[in-house]
Amino acid sequence: MKLTIASIIASLALICASLTYYIFPTPAGAYNISIKGTIHEAMTRLAEACLAKSGGSIPDHCDLSNFQKYAQWKKQKRSDLEKASRWSDDPTHMIGTAGINKFLGLLLSEECKQLVTSTAKYPERKAERGLLCNSHSGDFQYLHAMATEPEKSPSITAKKMMEWTRLTYRVATNQVGPDVKYCDYFDSSNKNHGEKLDTIREDLRNYALPYCSERPRKFWFIKIGTYPEWRVHTLFSLKCKNPINSLRCTELTKAKGLKMARNNATGAILHMIQDSYSQSHAARGKQVGEDGYQAKIVCAPVTKFYEYKRQIDEKLNHSAADEFPRLDCPEDSKIHGPIKASAIALHYIEKGRRSDNKAAVEDELVKYLSEHVLGIDPKY
Repeated sequence: MKLTIASIIASLALICASLTYYIFPTPAGAYNISIKGTIHEAMTRLAEACLAKSGGSIPDHCDLSNFQKYAQWKKQKRSDLEKASRWSDDPTHMIGTAGINKFLGLLLSEECKQLVTSTAKYPERKAERGLLCNSHSGDFQYLHAMATEPEKSPSITAKKMMEWTRLTYRVATNQVGPDVKYCDYFDSSNKNHGEKLDTIREDLRNYALPYCSERPRKFWFIKIGTYPEWRVHTLFSLKCKNPINSLRCTELTKAKGLKMARNNATGAILHMIQDSYSQSHAARGKQVGEDGYQAKIVCAPVTKFYEYKRQIDEKLNHSAADEFPRLDCPEDSKIHGPIKASAIALHYIEKGRRSDNKAAVEDELVKYLSEHVLGIDPKY
């Protein structure tokens, strides 16, 4: 058989298509890793509309009549925040670019598994691997409202989620500005930064993430420049489009980078809130039974956070809950539904941007999520 460029491209396309189907068996799925899913976008769109309708007050009621219809809207123009609500699934923006092949390859190969168990093998500190692999199967699973390991109490994961809320809120409201150095901020010996992030601080310093100082950029043995040290904003403004590899991802800076970081930090809060209502991420009320996970949202306190590796080992169908869910949330429930909760979170973020006391609003947001989203006291 004669190989041509066209035949090689066609073969690669077939391989990628088969891999895509393997990882994403349900086009509507979005709680799991998904390219075409629109659950987060739908919830975020309705949350934005709900907030706008509230006229500056804390949203009290959100119209959910268009939720199921959103999946059928083929050519809708998505807001920046709708796009940002998927940051936690694709933190280095590979989906939708040539980097999609690398995205699929990392998640299917053994490389992610090796990374989450041993960082010593990755001295290059490849940013896209640390973010992508650990958010899906390592110590950053709380980004998706999941446990990092089988736990004795859901308050362990709840505490990490609230600390993650604090960090993302600070970036979203510019309490942590674009010049704050990453490694200084998360240094446990630095008492002037990173307050109330004790549990996640060490995770964020490890796992092949940051450059703590400038490093030479080389082509073969020739130095062609330097990679700058990380800022906290770097976490939310990376793009890894290279289809083969990225020793250092492209980072957006200045006005575009600032906007991107703020949007993605806001989207990360919404993503975590919305994921917490998926039955394959967290049990609300009773835990999963013989019928398995269902695409149904129940407004009850979280009683357990699931851990992805254990689900795989026990052959539980994680994606069963990843289709567009039915909403079962009474209007007077103390635990609010995901759309109302997202709208109220946005309210606190906007309030924080205007406030001279951003830290006080941060505490209000954490208190709200603890009481009306998780129903768990993280013991702050």
